[in-house]
Amino acid sequence: MRCVDTDFLIDVLTANPRAARMMGELDELKEYHTTVVNEFELLTGAIQLGAGRENAARMLLSRFHILEMDRKSAQEAAAVYADCRRKGKEIPMRDAMIAGIAKVHGCSLVTGDANHFGRVSGLKVVGL
Repeated sequence: MRCVDTDFLIDVLTANPRAARMMGELDELKEYHTTVVNEFELLTGAIQLGAGRENAARMLLSRFHILEMDRKSAQEAAAVYADCRRKGKEIPMRDAMIAGIAKVHGCSLVTGDANHFGRVSGLKVVGL
Protein backbone atom coordinates (compact mmCIF):
# COMPACT_ATOMS: atom_id res chain seq x y z
CA MET A 1 0.00 0.00 0.00
CA ARG A 2 1.26 3.50 -0.81
CA CYS A 3 0.77 6.66 1.19
CA VAL A 4 1.54 10.03 -0.39
CA ASP A 5 3.38 12.92 1.23
CA THR A 6 2.37 16.59 1.13
CA ASP A 7 4.89 17.48 -1.57
CA PHE A 8 3.27 14.92 -3.86
CA LEU A 9 -0.17 16.42 -3.24
CA ILE A 10 1.16 19.90 -3.98
CA ASP A 11 2.77 18.61 -7.18
CA VAL A 12 -0.57 17.13 -8.27
CA LEU A 13 -2.30 20.46 -7.69
CA THR A 14 0.38 22.33 -9.63
CA ALA A 15 0.28 19.82 -12.52
CA ASN A 16 3.85 18.59 -12.09
CA PRO A 17 4.46 15.89 -14.76
CA ARG A 18 6.23 13.46 -12.41
CA ALA A 19 3.31 13.64 -9.96
CA ALA A 20 0.86 13.14 -12.82
CA ARG A 21 2.68 9.92 -13.79
CA MET A 22 2.60 8.64 -10.22
CA MET A 23 -1.08 9.61 -9.90
CA GLY A 24 -1.69 7.44 -12.96
CA GLU A 25 -0.11 4.51 -11.12
CA LEU A 26 -2.28 5.20 -8.07
CA ASP A 27 -5.33 5.31 -10.35
CA GLU A 28 -4.45 1.89 -11.76
CA LEU A 29 -3.95 0.41 -8.31
CA LYS A 30 -6.87 2.30 -6.73
CA GLU A 31 -4.50 3.30 -3.93
CA TYR A 32 -5.33 6.69 -2.52
CA HIS A 33 -3.85 7.10 0.95
CA THR A 34 -2.36 10.01 2.84
CA THR A 35 -2.14 10.91 6.51
CA VAL A 36 -4.06 13.35 8.64
CA VAL A 37 -0.76 15.25 9.07
CA ASN A 38 -0.44 15.63 5.28
CA GLU A 39 -4.05 16.81 5.15
CA PHE A 40 -3.21 19.43 7.79
CA GLU A 41 -0.08 20.59 5.92
CA LEU A 42 -1.82 20.83 2.54
CA LEU A 43 -4.88 22.64 3.86
CA THR A 44 -2.79 25.07 5.91
CA GLY A 45 -0.99 26.24 2.79
CA ALA A 46 -4.07 26.20 0.59
CA ILE A 47 -6.20 28.22 3.01
CA GLN A 48 -3.52 30.90 3.11
CA LEU A 49 -3.61 31.11 -0.70
CA GLY A 50 -7.36 31.72 -0.89
CA ALA A 51 -10.68 30.00 -1.52
CA GLY A 52 -9.79 28.68 -4.99
CA ARG A 53 -6.71 26.85 -3.75
CA GLU A 54 -8.51 25.64 -0.66
CA ASN A 55 -11.34 24.20 -2.74
CA ALA A 56 -8.89 22.48 -5.09
CA ALA A 57 -7.01 20.98 -2.12
CA ARG A 58 -10.24 19.76 -0.49
CA MET A 59 -11.38 18.22 -3.78
CA LEU A 60 -8.06 16.38 -4.20
CA LEU A 61 -8.11 15.18 -0.60
CA SER A 62 -11.65 13.86 -1.03
CA ARG A 63 -10.18 11.18 -3.32
CA PHE A 64 -7.87 9.92 -0.57
CA HIS A 65 -8.37 7.70 2.43
CA ILE A 66 -6.96 9.69 5.35
CA LEU A 67 -4.91 7.56 7.73
CA GLU A 68 -5.47 8.78 11.27
CA MET A 69 -3.00 9.25 14.12
CA ASP A 70 -3.95 6.78 16.84
CA ARG A 71 -2.05 5.67 19.92
CA LYS A 72 -0.10 3.00 18.07
CA SER A 73 1.02 5.42 15.34
CA ALA A 74 1.80 8.09 17.98
CA GLN A 75 4.04 5.62 19.76
CA GLU A 76 5.73 4.66 16.48
CA ALA A 77 6.19 8.34 15.58
CA ALA A 78 7.82 9.00 18.95
CA ALA A 79 10.18 6.07 18.38
CA VAL A 80 11.02 7.34 14.87
CA TYR A 81 11.72 10.85 16.14
CA ALA A 82 13.87 9.61 19.04
CA ASP A 83 15.80 7.19 16.81
CA CYS A 84 16.59 9.88 14.22
CA ARG A 85 17.66 12.31 16.95
CA ARG A 86 19.82 9.70 18.62
CA LYS A 87 21.60 9.09 15.29
CA GLY A 88 22.15 12.83 14.79
CA LYS A 89 19.81 12.83 11.77
CA GLU A 90 16.81 14.61 13.28
CA ILE A 91 13.68 15.15 11.22
CA PRO A 92 10.79 17.52 12.01
CA MET A 93 8.15 16.14 14.38
CA ARG A 94 5.43 16.35 11.71
CA ASP A 95 7.55 14.17 9.43
CA ALA A 96 8.09 11.70 12.27
CA MET A 97 4.29 11.58 12.66
CA ILE A 98 3.83 10.93 8.93
CA ALA A 99 6.47 8.19 9.05
CA GLY A 100 4.93 6.64 12.17
CA ILE A 101 1.47 6.52 10.64
CA ALA A 102 2.82 5.07 7.38
CA LYS A 103 4.83 2.40 9.20
CA VAL A 104 1.91 1.30 11.39
CA HIS A 105 -0.31 0.94 8.31
CA GLY A 106 2.37 -0.94 6.36
CA CYS A 107 2.62 1.79 3.72
CA SER A 108 5.47 2.87 1.55
CA LEU A 109 5.73 6.68 1.44
CA VAL A 110 5.63 8.44 -1.94
CA THR A 111 7.63 11.64 -1.52
CA GLY A 112 9.87 14.08 -3.28
CA ASP A 113 11.97 14.13 -0.13
CA ALA A 114 13.26 10.55 -0.29
CA ASN A 115 16.63 11.55 1.15
CA HIS A 116 14.99 13.09 4.21
CA PHE A 117 12.53 10.26 4.89
CA GLY A 118 15.28 7.76 4.09
CA ARG A 119 16.63 8.49 7.58
CA VAL A 120 13.70 6.55 9.05
CA SER A 121 14.58 2.93 9.77
CA GLY A 122 12.08 0.46 8.38
CA LEU A 123 10.17 2.96 6.23
CA LYS A 124 9.99 2.11 2.55
CA VAL A 125 10.31 5.31 0.53
CA VAL A 126 9.25 5.76 -3.09
CA GLY A 127 10.86 8.81 -4.67
CA LEU A 128 9.16 10.93 -7.27
